[in-house]
Amino acid sequence: MLFIGGEAMIRRGAYQVGEAKRLKLDTLGSRIKGIRLRWGWSQIELAAALGVPQQSVSSWERGKTEPLGPSMAGLCRLLGMTEAELRAEGGFQIPEP
Repeated sequence: MLFIGGEAMIRRGAYQVGEAKRLKLDTLGSRIKGIRLRWGWSQIELAAALGVPQQSVSSWERGKTEPLGPSMAGLCRLLGMTEAELRAEGGFQIPEP
């Protein structure tokens, strides 16, 4: 476990959870990635929680595709926010895990 700024964070994979603070959260993909990193989840863990392939999460984060239908509904349930909140212009804050 890492302690950054007095906050306990878990390091997983190639990314450090603190990287979420450095992301520009202006697109749906960057917000998904920022939330995932802040929560300390890998793409595989997020994909498993949503019942989608890891490649789908990767594609969303890179802005190649967007979650649709059941994937978007599952993502919103998991995050505890509506699609409108997830896509809202300005003032986006990463929800607590």
